[in-house]
Amino acid sequence: MKNKKLMTAKTTNLLYWIFTILFAGLMILSAVPNALNTEESQEIIHGMLGYPVYIIPFIGFAKLIGSIVILIPGLKKIKEWAYAGFFLTSPARYIQVLPSRAELTR
Repeated sequence: MKNKKLMTAKTTNLLYWIFTILFAGLMILSAVPNALNTEESQEIIHGMLGYPVYIIPFIGFAKLIGSIVILIPGLKKIKEWAYAGFFLTSPARYIQVLPSRAELTR
C-alpha cells in the first residue's frame, strides 16, 4: 500500500486562499460601515466602547486597507503587519466589550 499524503501543496494553497478570502471579506464587511461613519458604527464604537467619533473612519479605512493587502499576492512584509494588526486588535476588541455587556445585562 502506498503512503499517501493527506495534504498536498495544491490543497494547502487552495485552503489558504479560501480562508484568506473569507476572512478578508468579513473584515471588509465590517470596515465599510466604519469608514462611512454610520450611526450603527457610532453607537457601537463610541457609545459602547467609548472611542471618540473622529477615530471611527480611521478604524474603518485601516481595516479596509489591511483586508486588501492580505488579498494581494506578494507584499510579504506589509501582509505580515496587516495580519499582526488584525491578530492584536481582534482579541482586544472582544475583551473591551465584556465590561459593557456586563452592564447591559444588569
